[in-house]
Amino acid sequence: MPDQELMSVAMAAKRLGVSTETIRRMIFAGELPSAYRSRPSAKTSPYVIPLADIVAIEEQRRAGVKQEK
Repeated sequence: MPDQELMSVAMAAKRLGVSTETIRRMIFAGELPSAYRSRPSAKTSPYVIPLADIVAIEEQRRAGVKQEK
């Protein structure tokens, strides 16, 4: 995954206009399927989200597609 652009939870939240907690909920719900912890062995390691996941959410919003829960 080193060749893809990554975003922090805070960056993704700002771009989507939601809170950081909403981004975390989206990660736990599987709505950002490629998000992962920057250090998988550390449970408190921050999540990183590939830009492609954020772009997919933006496209769904533009198309008026509701996300499944």
